[in-house]
Parts: sequence; structure tokens; C-alpha cells
Amino acid sequence: MPDQFNNVTGKAHTGNNFCVIQPYGETVNVGRGDGLELKGFWYTNSSYTVYAIENGDGMSTVPGAFTKDDWFKCIVTGMKADSTTVSVDIMLAKDGKYVNDWQYVDLSSMGKIKSLSFSFDGTKKNDYGVTTPGYICIDDLEF
Repeated sequence: MPDQFNNVTGKAHTGNNFCVIQPYGETVNVGRGDGLELKGFWYTNSSYTVYAIENGDGMSTVPGAFTKDDWFKCIVTGMKADSTTVSVDIMLAKDGKYVNDWQYVDLSSMGKIKSLSFSFDGTKKNDYGVTTPGYICIDDLEF
């Protein structure tokens, strides 16, 4: 997988670095006390995810590339100081198209949060869950 940790744009949103998120249930602590307000961040697809969208992932019960009815999303969940959660969905592919440039997600509706977690959902699945590679590339977190 030579493009596993590359993004589909081939570069960072700004600067020379970006972050590749491939979650396994971890959380990222972003604030103490009551938490902090995260305005948002820039995101795009990983090259590996796009390869699976265009060519199929080889594990789904419905083989082949995405069709206009398939979709794939990242769910960003923030945990507040009182342990309640709030989520924002980022659509990475739908209606026969996929994210192929840097886009901004507004997270201000979350309010003050102490931590973030990432998960994925989509139409390409098997008995174990989503088979589309669960990666998202992010850059320029804004507080």
C-alpha cells in the first residue's frame, strides 16, 4: 500500500505536514477542565481510501467500486466535561463523488469539548463492519 499514508491532494493544506487519522477507538484529549472550543479543521480523503472507492476494497459483500448509491463518512465525536457527547458527520463520498481536495468542517456547534474521537460508517460492509479503508487526513486545527 504505497499510498496508505498519503492524501488525495498530494500535499498539506498549509505548510509541510498533515495528520492521517486511522482510529481504533482512541480519543484525542483537546482540553482540560470544562474543555475548549474547537472551531474546526481542514480534511480530505487518503489516497488509499480513494483507491478503494474507485476500484473496490476486495472485502465488501457488494464487490467493486462505489456507485452513485454508495456513501462513506467519518463521524467526529466530542466529549464534554459532563461526559455527554456531540457528533458531526463528514461525508467523504456520496452521490457518485468523493472528496478530492481540502475542505473545512465547522465544529463550533460542539461547544466546549475535552476530547475527540473518530469513527467511520458507509455502505460497503461485510459481517465485521465497514470495509472501506477508515482513514481521513486532517490539517490546520482551529481553536
